Amino acid sequence: MHEDFNNLLKRIKPDERVIALYKEVLVTEAANQLGTLNGKISKVRRKLDTIADNRLEAVKKFNADQLTFEGKNELVGSLDEDKAMLNSELKQLEEQQLIRESDIELSLDVMRDVDRQWEFASLINKQGFQNMIFPDGLVYDYELGRFGIKDLSPLYRCIAKQKEPEEPSESFLVAGVGFEPTTLWL
Repeated sequence: MHEDFNNLLKRIKPDERVIALYKEVLVTEAANQLGTLNGKISKVRRKLDTIADNRLEAVKKFNADQLTFEGKNELVGSLDEDKAMLNSELKQLEEQQLIRESDIELSLDVMRDVDRQWEFASLINKQGFQNMIFPDGLVYDYELGRFGIKDLSPLYRCIAKQKEPEEPSESFLVAGVGFEPTTLWL
């Protein structure tokens, strides 16, 4: 059964053309998301700059006796709350920014070597790996020595397998009937 499972993994493993296509799509999507992310980060940083300017202005007004001590503390406290919230948002955005092409390459290496990854994984990792690839599980037919699967991970669904015809196949189409009217709904 273990050998049959390893053979199943070899069969679902994408070929290099599919891996190259996945990489191109992932890099392009990551670049698009990074552009959007950079715009969001710039917007948050501009808001933080505005808060810093407003905070400085509040202190200047207090020093010029244009703002009471309580008024300054209330305004600075409100600005500091906004600053803390924006700093938290900025941290989350910057963490998302850390996805790099090397991370994409690492994930593609896992797909490229799915059978070897399985072979060297611990039992717990094998279970997680199996659940990731076959989210609805799989069934083993002992008599035929093969697996039945209901669903396959989206990463492995689009596997291009070229099947060479074993022998030339004859056409099952019927030759035209001559001058008789044809049916359009066929």
